[in-house]
Amino acid sequence: MRKNSTLWAAVAAVIVFVMMFAALNGATDVIRLAGPAVLALLAAFGTRLALARTPAQITDETYREDSRELVGECLGLVEQIRKAAREVGSPSLRAQVDRVAQVVPELLRRVERTSPTSLYSSASQLREHLTSLRGVVATYADIEAHPAFYERADQQLVAGEQAVKRFVDFTLDNIRLVNQGDVATYQSHLATVAPPEMPKLEQQ
Repeated sequence: MRKNSTLWAAVAAVIVFVMMFAALNGATDVIRLAGPAVLALLAAFGTRLALARTPAQITDETYREDSRELVGECLGLVEQIRKAAREVGSPSLRAQVDRVAQVVPELLRRVERTSPTSLYSSASQLREHLTSLRGVVATYADIEAHPAFYERADQQLVAGEQAVKRFVDFTLDNIRLVNQGDVATYQSHLATVAPPEMPKLEQQ
């Protein structure tokens, strides 16, 4: 409603004008037009003032909107990772991806509840990790489908599964830190741990 304060002010002005114009039926034309017009302007001004946002409110709302947008991007990446995992034959890798789909939304929910002012930076950094994780899962699926294209394919698959598991453990550690109220350590942990990745793949 605050975003549409101008629209609501105009609606209030129209309503007041129409009501007062009808109420002054029988009055002179000048009074019948001028009176409702003045009251309509006052109604519009009052409505706009009541719904007006301070600079601080605008900043807060913009921050929340930007944070929610980043959270949406993170959840979208989780869905992309799950989609990539459907091409994977390994039950254990798919199980780890299912864990990713559980712990990532939970971490974001707990950060928003415990430390909402850090949600934007958390989601931004987490997006980088998830983007890398999506690449890990996609590469894992490709190695499974075309093992002859890669040197030491078996070792690469093991490394890929370990990378996904490390990310799950990393996210669980962050949830525990947030639960303990240790937001500073959580933010440091998120910023300093490298995103998951596969070892450099060598094609034959």
